[in-house]
Amino acid sequence: MMALLHVILKGHTDEHNIYLIDEPELFLHPWQTLRSKIDLREKSKTNQVFIATHSPEFIAKDFDLWKNIYKIYRKDKLTQCHSIDSDKITSIFKSAESDYELYLIKYCTYLNAENSKLFFCDKVIITEGPTEKCFIEKLYDDGKIVGRDFYVFSCDSKSNIPHAFQLCQQLGFNDLEIFIIYDHDKKKGDRQHLEWNSNISNLHIQEGNFIAFTDDMEAHFSVPKPPKKQNHLKPAWFLKHYLNSDMDLEKRDEFIEKINIFLKQY
Repeated sequence: MMALLHVILKGHTDEHNIYLIDEPELFLHPWQTLRSKIDLREKSKTNQVFIATHSPEFIAKDFDLWKNIYKIYRKDKLTQCHSIDSDKITSIFKSAESDYELYLIKYCTYLNAENSKLFFCDKVIITEGPTEKCFIEKLYDDGKIVGRDFYVFSCDSKSNIPHAFQLCQQLGFNDLEIFIIYDHDKKKGDRQHLEWNSNISNLHIQEGNFIAFTDDMEAHFSVPKPPKKQNHLKPAWFLKHYLNSDMDLEKRDEFIEKINIFLKQY
């Protein structure tokens, strides 16, 4: 594949050609994939380049090119083809923050190669933070969660969940099934948390497709908080207790069952 790309990128110097390339990422080193993406984007300035890809790297962090991305998939025995509505995505950021440009940069950063797996899945689980994401992925690795074509998207803060939800809807062309996990933080009870909780409850989430821990995830599973100086190790701390079965096992199994119901119901 690298030899073919070299011919396209270096051998053809004339303009106004049409190139059709199927999965240019095949057999490439990750760095070569990134380099090929940059070179093909440059080539497209004077040529028409069509790429069929299963690589998140080819669509990551390119907000200016999202309007040129088409998702083709099978549904109800028919081939579906949808494009991203960049105007709708723009409106999400404009409504989210007065400083639109900074917010746009933030979400483009979120859509790195890892999070761009959203484009290729049928279901997404949005989590408040990395602890939930690490826990779910470990449960999947251990065979306790069974499913396919799903992705766990950590949006780093409960305040980001509504915007992440809308973003996933647009990137999934409204066919993406969404599950949300967050801390209700009942003990905190301050105005800010009440507002965030209200914003999440107002989302159009299908009934049952969410888990709101009464206080927080650690309290729910009877896992003690890490020492303050080790708070940055919170995901590892939680997984340590899971691996040692040092948690509320009944609550763990209820959590697993609810995730599996979501993954299997469609």
